Amino acid sequence: MGYHRICLCTPKRLALYNDPMDKISTERLKNIARQFTLAAEVTNVNPFGRGHINDTFLITTKRGGHYVLQRLNPIFAPSVLEDIDAITRTMEERGILTTRLVRTKCGGLSVVEHDGHWRMLSFIPGRTVEEGITKDEAKSAMELIGNFHQTFAEHDYAFRHVREGFHDTPSIMAGLENTLSTYRGTEKDATLREVGSAILEAYRSRGHAWEHLPRRIIHGDTKLNNVRFASGSPRAIALVDLDTLGRHSVVVDLADAARSWCNRADEGDSENAKFDLDIFRAMIEGYAKTANFLTEEERGAVPNAIAQIALELSARFLADAYHESYFKLDREHYPDLFTQNSTKARAQLALYKDIRAKISEITDYSIKKY
Repeated sequence: MGYHRICLCTPKRLALYNDPMDKISTERLKNIARQFTLAAEVTNVNPFGRGHINDTFLITTKRGGHYVLQRLNPIFAPSVLEDIDAITRTMEERGILTTRLVRTKCGGLSVVEHDGHWRMLSFIPGRTVEEGITKDEAKSAMELIGNFHQTFAEHDYAFRHVREGFHDTPSIMAGLENTLSTYRGTEKDATLREVGSAILEAYRSRGHAWEHLPRRIIHGDTKLNNVRFASGSPRAIALVDLDTLGRHSVVVDLADAARSWCNRADEGDSENAKFDLDIFRAMIEGYAKTANFLTEEERGAVPNAIAQIALELSARFLADAYHESYFKLDREHYPDLFTQNSTKARAQLALYKDIRAKISEITDYSIKKY
């Protein structure tokens, strides 16, 4: 039974996000949650996590159980739910703790409302680390990712949902170049052109890090808060937010994790953006404990991939500063999308420069076989 079996009572034509989250009533969220096959009656719904893409809520039931309710962002085709269901089933069979999709009372994988697809996920107790990861946490988390990669290193699953342009750095840079051309002479351009030119020049001076490497099953978004840790322990227990599962080079997962975990500064802090070599070494040690399939070419590509990921994200933030789209506005820290994304673009460029300055040490750690 796949995703396409949906409740007949739900409308089939979808609108994009017409209803801001702060205007969706608790009662409506409860009514959506009640359409899933839950172990007990829904009692409470509360906002959950700091995700930038999907809208997420923690569901509490009468027996004290928990689930995670999410409105799927329209950037993901509904077929992504079929992929998540298939991959997590395999993970569970292989003894890897994972969240699972909860089916609706009609047997489907989502509830379809006027504002999109809503899904329910099982809840994994534990804690999320948003910043300040320790060496023990970094080592354990990379053991977990290594185990995931090892499990699927030769797996032949064919994904139904394929995100075009996913970590397609040449296309991202071409998009930035077109954006600079389109906005030339504008007020925004006067503020941002210097940063944009620096990003493009840095990219042109380096070769592509991963386009020639084997394509394996990866998580696709290994930032720090997508790893679940045990309460009161540095032990990593599960990977969450599986919408980005797909087939790509595993060095993308390694590089994105390193970019996220090894930067001690906030994502928008350009003054203090630094790459922590001690955390990186712990990561490599942990990964080597569970993953033994990497080719020498893959291992050798990791340092430049880390730099490329930081530069790619800088380009994405900068283009979004011009267009003021895609990334959600963090209203607590920024007045508008232009300020938010231009600030983050500069911070990621600063991190890229620090990575390049430390590339010899990063390379030494990457090629060692612990």
